[in-house]
Amino acid sequence: MKRKEKITRSLFYVLLLLLFVPMLQANIKWIKVNKLGGYDVPPTDITVTKELWLNGAYQTQKEKYIKTHFGFCNWAIRAEHQLAYWAYGMSRVNGLIMGKENYLYEISYINTRNGQDYLGDDRLSELAEKAKAVQDTMRAMGKAFFFVVAPNKADYYAEYLPDQYARPQGDLKTNYTTFKDQLKQYGINHIDINNWFLSMKDTTSIPLYGPMGIHYTTYGAGITAQRIFGEIERQLGKDIPDFYWEHIDWDTNLRGSDDDLEKALNLALKIPTEALAYPRILINKENKYKPRIITIGDSFFWQLVNMGIAENVFDNGQFWYYNREVYPGQKNFAEVNIGAELAATDGVFIIMTPPNMKKYLGPFIEQLYNFYYDQGSMNTSMNAKIQQKMKEIRATEAWLKAVEEKAKINNVSLDEMIYLDAKFVVEQETN
Repeated sequence: MKRKEKITRSLFYVLLLLLFVPMLQANIKWIKVNKLGGYDVPPTDITVTKELWLNGAYQTQKEKYIKTHFGFCNWAIRAEHQLAYWAYGMSRVNGLIMGKENYLYEISYINTRNGQDYLGDDRLSELAEKAKAVQDTMRAMGKAFFFVVAPNKADYYAEYLPDQYARPQGDLKTNYTTFKDQLKQYGINHIDINNWFLSMKDTTSIPLYGPMGIHYTTYGAGITAQRIFGEIERQLGKDIPDFYWEHIDWDTNLRGSDDDLEKALNLALKIPTEALAYPRILINKENKYKPRIITIGDSFFWQLVNMGIAENVFDNGQFWYYNREVYPGQKNFAEVNIGAELAATDGVFIIMTPPNMKKYLGPFIEQLYNFYYDQGSMNTSMNAKIQQKMKEIRATEAWLKAVEEKAKINNVSLDEMIYLDAKFVVEQETN
């Protein structure tokens, strides 16, 4: 009997521990628990008020908060996800698809491949016409302009897609297939990395895409950067810094974004994977021209930013990330003087993966088109006059010195002040 009571008492204490230890952890966080991967923003806590209590908003929000912030919550989530992976080979993360042989995908990339987000022939043709107009205007001003079509993992590794997502392509229209044809038809400068990667897939000995990431590998990003720099040199006719490597490291501990989807899976244990290539980047800047370049695009440019191209290949190159934030400096895009930046730049290129075309292709192109052609904006002739006046300011020592003083007084960059001064003078001459 005593033995039975002892066992019962022990089980009772264990139960108490299971009940109260998570409560202690939630309040004092006495054990460090790693954050979850992915992009979901967890619910925030809420302070009770009479109004929130009576309308039920407090209870709803508090319940959401407790469900995601109880002690050892992240461990519990990882354990659940690990069990689902072991038992069914499935992902418990919304929008993250487990393919064959542990190849991971985002559902939006698969939907794009299958034409489920198609913008339509007319819309894509309209955007191509506007892009051609922008290119012609920038070319007349001596500036570079081109598109970079980043790769789509669902295209590159179509053979590992789950059977329910593997659709015959045939004559299927997608934003990618139609827009790449439009780029050729209208003579718009572009680099089709998606098609380039596919053409090398059976011959390259170095992976361009990894099974655990949604972006190209570090090596894939490196050779993409080389193509981009070659296009800039071609259009500007200038010798820009050399970007290369003499040695490649191989590592099974994936770096950067090479395992971004695996991190988002939030498993308790890592999925075994083969080594990927990591070039040791070298940049030769000696006696080279560093162009001022604006990049408009999505996350496929981040790997290039992390390689140091903004400061080492470009002259303080700006990255307009989804037209929401501007790097370096992490400024809000609303703070950007588009006219001043376009006037000061040597060129612009747009980079995006096909899954982002539905939402961002239009805004990225029309932002530039509207600046140069919209009735409510300055027309092309006015912009050309401003460009010429800016050259005069830079070539006139006394004028340039006066503008430098204005820039200091107004706390703006010299390039922006030159643009504003030139714009003012041209407007006065026109009126």
